[in-house]
Amino acid sequence: MIEVRGLTKRYRDRIAVDHLTFAVNEGEILGFLGPNGAGKTTTMKILTGSLPASEGSAKIAGYDVFEAPLEIKRRIGYLPEFPPLYPEMTVAAYLRFVATLKGGASIAGLAPGFDSGRADRRVGSNPARGSPGPDQELGWQTHRDPLDPHPAGGDDDL
Repeated sequence: MIEVRGLTKRYRDRIAVDHLTFAVNEGEILGFLGPNGAGKTTTMKILTGSLPASEGSAKIAGYDVFEAPLEIKRRIGYLPEFPPLYPEMTVAAYLRFVATLKGGASIAGLAPGFDSGRADRRVGSNPARGSPGPDQELGWQTHRDPLDPHPAGGDDDL
């Protein structure tokens, strides 16, 4: 469950998100649609604890986004358009790093079906242009729910 009430983000005299209110119940799917600058990314950054709001409230699974950001991060997975990767790490090292952050999850659980033949290349060494490439695929795989064997838009869509 996601509950957002009066969420607002101001940058000096510019309003990026203006008193946004919505709720998403368990099992529902919500998509943000709008032109560039409409506040979609800003809203997601606020909900994931990456950016503070100017006012309003937000709860995910009953936890206040602003008072319990670590609890929120334990319960959600958010993959930005360009995932945060560390180019000096090999793919295998990155997967071990993410597994440690996820409380010791297995690499197989984080990235099922991952081709270990690519594990010795550096993350970010071959960025894709125009469509999700290996690095975005790696980010998507490490941020998905490892308990969900059939995620929406599965591996075949990448």
